[in-house]
Amino acid sequence: MKAIEDKAVQQTVAAAETAVIAAPGRQVRRGGVGDAVFSGLATASGIFVLLLLGGIIAELFLGGLRAFETFGIGFLRSDIWDPVSDEYDALVSIFGTVTRASSRRSSRCRSVSGSRSI
Repeated sequence: MKAIEDKAVQQTVAAAETAVIAAPGRQVRRGGVGDAVFSGLATASGIFVLLLLGGIIAELFLGGLRAFETFGIGFLRSDIWDPVSDEYDALVSIFGTVTRASSRRSSRCRSVSGSRSI
């Protein structure tokens, strides 16, 4: 009995596979001109974004190079800001930027979650 059921299942599977392959009006697309154009544009856009980001990083580095030449690497570690003696360091500015950005983000999250009413 088991052998008959197995044979019936195999015949049903084979018939289903044949029906899927030989279904009338069904075509399998392998990609056309539009797909190739879209793929090329997507790849070119990705490369452009990476090049643009690299250019921005290079420009920021070259723009900040003068500060590092004048004040050294200690420019990032010290909090001196004295225009009278022409001494400037960036620690206070960096700290203020980071804390202000994080406080804006947390206040924005609180205002959204606090505005819900049930």
